[in-house]
Amino acid sequence: MRRGNEEMKQNGTGTAAIMDPQSTESVYTAVLNNKNQVVSYKKEKIEINGSNRKITGSDTGEFIYKDGNISEAKYGGITEQYFYKNGLLSEVKRTEKKQWLFERRNTNQYIYDSRKNLIAISYSTEDYQGGKYQSGNKGQKDSATYDNKNRLIRIGSKKNFITYKYDAGNNITEISEYSNNKLQSQKGYGYDKNLMVKSSESKIPITENSDIYFKDYMYKNGLLAEVKNYTSKYPYGHKTVYQYNDKKQLVNITDYRPKFKDGKLLENEFEKGSETNFIYEGKSVIVKGNRTVSQTGKFELY
Repeated sequence: MRRGNEEMKQNGTGTAAIMDPQSTESVYTAVLNNKNQVVSYKKEKIEINGSNRKITGSDTGEFIYKDGNISEAKYGGITEQYFYKNGLLSEVKRTEKKQWLFERRNTNQYIYDSRKNLIAISYSTEDYQGGKYQSGNKGQKDSATYDNKNRLIRIGSKKNFITYKYDAGNNITEISEYSNNKLQSQKGYGYDKNLMVKSSESKIPITENSDIYFKDYMYKNGLLAEVKNYTSKYPYGHKTVYQYNDKKQLVNITDYRPKFKDGKLLENEFEKGSETNFIYEGKSVIVKGNRTVSQTGKFELY
């Protein structure tokens, strides 16, 4: 990815670099096993001054797997152990060592219903100094509830929670957020043949001064072609247009702003805003943008 003179490259060895010829380079190198799982990595920050390169910081990590699942991770002074039961993650133990012999031990336990849906996470935290216990706490994180189709319908605490509603096609149609048992905001979604065609968002309660936010989604040949953004107060907002090549690859994203004349909004008239182009060259894609600062990014996969 390139920002100004910055560029990111990635290859099959698992190496990626973000480079700015005038300042710094961040290099990430990963080693993969035969299942394409990361078993170790190294991150280096390199200061560049002309032809001189100096490593100013580094970090490493190691990962161990058992039966295809991660069982242990070590990185940045942190050790994590993962435990499983009946094919599900049951417990994660995390130990973090800091300065002055300080050590924090966290344990998360994962609770499931009879249909293997995650319904709660219990936690405990213990702090040690020089091997001696100092303080700790424990409790339960947000709980979750599912319907008879295994769809999430509620998540959160007793007073602060989020609820979900679905249509016959299992698409989310409504998300409601509650604080202190009072409805605070609501999002709605509409579909056509399982493609989202409309969304809305509003604060509760809705008053004459409220502004409801809307998005309309339009498709062509099954691909997203246009998104219109507007509100109940300002029905002519900006829109984003998407274009594709004959291989159905995204080649252009253009934002359009509402057009004004003599300080007055012109209905359904727009002027071009920012634009992003995608150029495909073999296994590479070049991304060019013309926002406030012109940006170019090149992604290479080998």
